[in-house]
Order: sequence, then structure tokens, then C-alpha cells
Amino acid sequence: MANKPTPVAPSVHLNGSGFKNLSDQYREAIEKISEAINALPIPHGRDYYTQEDGVFQKARVQFKDQVLKLEEVREELKIISREICRRERGEA
Repeated sequence: MANKPTPVAPSVHLNGSGFKNLSDQYREAIEKISEAINALPIPHGRDYYTQEDGVFQKARVQFKDQVLKLEEVREELKIISREICRRERGEA
């Protein structure tokens, strides 16, 4: 598996969106993704037993993959958010 590139964070400067605005936007996006993860319907066997064998197991794998994708995006946004805070503190 190839190394994933580090997410790119926006610059915090006078002509940009500003630290508070950027920080708030990323915090809200992180919260919404967490809400989306919690809102995903968890597959239950009773909803699949009338279908062919193995469908429920496929649905479970699909559910786990969906959660992992959302968690991956959330982690990228957290990296960007931390970098914005680091830059605001003048550590860049």
C-alpha cells in the first residue's frame, strides 16, 4: 500500500478566511462526520435472511468499509485542523 500524502492545510493570514472561521469550519465538518458515522444503519440479519446466502455478511463488510471511509476523512480533517492551530500559534 502506498503512503498517503499529508493533507494540505490552508494558510492563516490577514487576507484569508481567518483562524476562527477556518477553525470553526473544520470543527463543524469533523462533528458532522462523527454524526454521519453514528447515523449509519447497522445491518441486522433479519433484514437479509430472505436473500441468497452470504448477503448479510457482505452487508456487514460494506458497513465496516463505509465507517472506515468516513473515519479516514475525519482523521484527515483533524490533521488539517491541528495544522491550522499550529500555524495560528506561529509554529509554522
